[in-house]
Amino acid sequence: MQSNVETKIKWAAVLVLAGLLCIFVSFSKVHPLAFIAFLIIACPLTLGGVLLFLVALLQKDTTREIGPHTP
Repeated sequence: MQSNVETKIKWAAVLVLAGLLCIFVSFSKVHPLAFIAFLIIACPLTLGGVLLFLVALLQKDTTREIGPHTP
């Protein structure tokens, strides 16, 4: 079973990778609209992934499994 933190970190990784893919595509094209696509699509995706990652690290995980190693 995945905890809430693990799920958020996976979604953050997906967002960052999607942002990086958009960055590489927009930088491979020499066109004025490529920069607009970079600003409108790639930057928010990457920033959203980074912020989601940081929020996931800062939030308290309440889905801990009860076992012999848990105090």
